[in-house]
Amino acid sequence: MEKVVEIVAKIAGKSATQVLPETSLGSLGITSSIQILKIQSALERQYQQKLPFLGDSWTVERIAAQVGVASLPAKANGAIAQPNTAANFNGNTAQIQPVNLSNVSIGVDIEEINNLPDTSNYRTHEFYQTLFSSEEISYALLKNEPKLHLCGIFCAKEALKKAAPELINLRMEEIRVTHQQGRPLITTSDLTINSTFNFQVSISHASNYAVAMVLAIKLN
Repeated sequence: MEKVVEIVAKIAGKSATQVLPETSLGSLGITSSIQILKIQSALERQYQQKLPFLGDSWTVERIAAQVGVASLPAKANGAIAQPNTAANFNGNTAQIQPVNLSNVSIGVDIEEINNLPDTSNYRTHEFYQTLFSSEEISYALLKNEPKLHLCGIFCAKEALKKAAPELINLRMEEIRVTHQQGRPLITTSDLTINSTFNFQVSISHASNYAVAMVLAIKLN
C-alpha cells in the first residue's frame, strides 16, 4: 500500500499523509486521462502487471487491491476485460459502403500538451514506452516538436475509445496511429473490432493543445 500511496501522491503533487486509503483520484485533482495514465503506467512498471483503466472515482484502496497489495478485493464496478494480445495491426481493409447514420458515432478528445511529461528520451520514458508504439514515437521524433505530435496521437487514441461503447475498454497500446502521405490512420489490434468498424480520424494542434476526432462507422 505504501508504494501505491507514494506513486499517487507524487503525481497528484501531494504529501503521502494527504493520500488516505479512501481517497479517490478525483478528490486529489487527478481527473485528466493523462494524469490517470501516468499513475497507471507507474503502477504497471512497479508491479509488473497490466491493469484495467483507472477512473477518477477509484480510491487508493481499490487501486491497491487491484495490484494485489491490499486485502480487499477489487470492486467489480468499472472493471474491464483483459487486453486482447493480438499483434496484427494491418488495419481494416473493408470497403466503405453507403452509411446509415445510425451506425456512425463520434469520439472527441482534447488535451493540454504540457500535461505530457518532459523527457530527454521518449523511447525509454515509461509513460511514452507504455502508451505509444515504437513507430508512433519514431514518427513524432521526426518532427520539430515531438511532444506536440505525441499529444495528438494520444488524443486520437482517447477519441477512438470514446467513439462507441465497444471500444472504451481498449488499452492505449492496443490502438495504433499511423500516417500515410501526412494523413493519420487509426486501427486496433483486435481483429473483431477491425471487422466491425471502419475508423476515420482527424488530428489538429495549437500552441498549447492537441485535439482529435474519430468517426466509428459500424459495418454490420
